[in-house]
Amino acid sequence: MVCSECGVVLPAMPTVYWPSEGDDAKEWPLCDGCYDEVAGEVLIVPGPYDVWGTCSRCGEWRSLNDLQDVRGGGRRDAPSGTCVACAGGLGQRR
Repeated sequence: MVCSECGVVLPAMPTVYWPSEGDDAKEWPLCDGCYDEVAGEVLIVPGPYDVWGTCSRCGEWRSLNDLQDVRGGGRRDAPSGTCVACAGGLGQRR
């Protein structure tokens, strides 16, 4: 996916819309940094499915929300990163 604000390319990111635009609201993908700047003004559009990746240390399949330092090219070309357990319980990605 490509962030509509800064152009960064990531395996997954939230898609949002500005409810103040009413019926004319368009949906925009935003990276975590750009999302954080407008989080109080936008709503996240639920996707049609959950996005999963693998932990590069233990190999377990995890939600992308539970992986840190997500990047492409993991097992079966899925996104990969470090799960919370392997990272020493440092918390979620966001």
